[in-house]
Amino acid sequence: MPAPHPPIIATVVIEPYQVAVPDAVLDDLRDRIRRTRWPDAAPGEPWSQGVDLDYLRELLSYWADGFDWRARERELNRFEHRIAVVQGVRIHLVHHHPERNRPALVLTHPDVARSLVDFRAKTLNAARANARANGFRGAQYPWEADDRGNETTPHFAAQNAHSEIHVNGDVAVAQWQYYLATGDSAWLAHKGFPVIRATADFWVSRATHDPSRDVYHINDVVSVAEGLVGVNDDAYTNSVAKRNLEIASTASARLGKPADPRWAIVAAKLHMPFDSTTQSFRTYEGAPDSTLGWITPLLSYPLGVPMSDRAKRTHLMQATKNIKDEEQGAMMGVTLLSVDAAELGDRALVDSLLPYSYRAHTQGPFLMLSETPTNHAVDFLTGAGGFLQQVIFGYTGLRIHDPGLEAQFPPVLPSHIRRLVLHGLHVKGKRYDVIVDSAGRRMVPHPGGAAR
Repeated sequence: MPAPHPPIIATVVIEPYQVAVPDAVLDDLRDRIRRTRWPDAAPGEPWSQGVDLDYLRELLSYWADGFDWRARERELNRFEHRIAVVQGVRIHLVHHHPERNRPALVLTHPDVARSLVDFRAKTLNAARANARANGFRGAQYPWEADDRGNETTPHFAAQNAHSEIHVNGDVAVAQWQYYLATGDSAWLAHKGFPVIRATADFWVSRATHDPSRDVYHINDVVSVAEGLVGVNDDAYTNSVAKRNLEIASTASARLGKPADPRWAIVAAKLHMPFDSTTQSFRTYEGAPDSTLGWITPLLSYPLGVPMSDRAKRTHLMQATKNIKDEEQGAMMGVTLLSVDAAELGDRALVDSLLPYSYRAHTQGPFLMLSETPTNHAVDFLTGAGGFLQQVIFGYTGLRIHDPGLEAQFPPVLPSHIRRLVLHGLHVKGKRYDVIVDSAGRRMVPHPGGAAR
């Protein structure tokens, strides 16, 4: 088990601060941008050898003549800025009052979550064009996108761009989760549903029918475990595709819009790599035992695939066998395992998994989270978000369902934590505090009540 970090003792000096960039600095920046000496475009396809030249010209033109820094400066200064001097290091921070703190994003920071789901609606036409370019219908969202929704995945990872397609289902699930948490039917009709419908159309186009068994397959994909390239019926990809298709049918009914009957047909007949001997899922169809547990814990959470407790525990035990290897890999691989352990009510396993989900990934005097224990990619948002979900959806036993935030299983706190309070969670226009302690779990109105 990783050793605990020694305590950090430091004198901290806090000073008030406002963002105020001198005119001379802005003028110098614009002048240097305008005097850029442009090279000739690189040979080959755009983005195949780096940033596309036309895109970079447009971006710099915007920064030189379109971006209004002073307007952004005024927006930034609506917050209370401070400079913290810690051991001689000056750190710029924003002090956000606890009553406005919105501690996974749709519950804690719905305004930020809205900007993320709205981006997918804004870039839907680009995703449609991407699907057409790859020979499919509907919308195929890029693996890595620019601000206009165009594919920008580096050439060395081209297989991810055209084959790691689970992202399409992830986009649709995010749209639906935002709707469930907010209850905003107008947003669903105008922004969320067009994305959900187009991604469902993509899966109908991407799946292939096997008439001999009357099942559908999704072949030749890159798995969530990205070292698995060209596999068939990846458990996560097929599960999120099925969820996307089901969501599309449900959303259609909710809005009184016609549903494509193929959505329900493909969802019902989509093959899942289930092992009847162990009564659990394989990583993909024909996967070797060496890959077991790599991705299947994600089927229980966050996807909520119906399965027995035996299957959940099998997936979790397979994953924990590789825990030391996982600890040396990306942080996101470990953080969500505790959610599954909590769902099974296994406090001992929650206790044993918790240190692996963060300790080896903290770096520097401020314990910033890194992607892996050995690289310096700090502020790793995917890992941090996974850890946050461990707390919100693991320890509390809560899930986002149609009525809002509901109890799905009894809460399970790590044995050394006596009390957990989540302040001001946003659910359907209201705010709640969630309290977990020896008396159980309570969800009470947050002081002030209504969401801002």
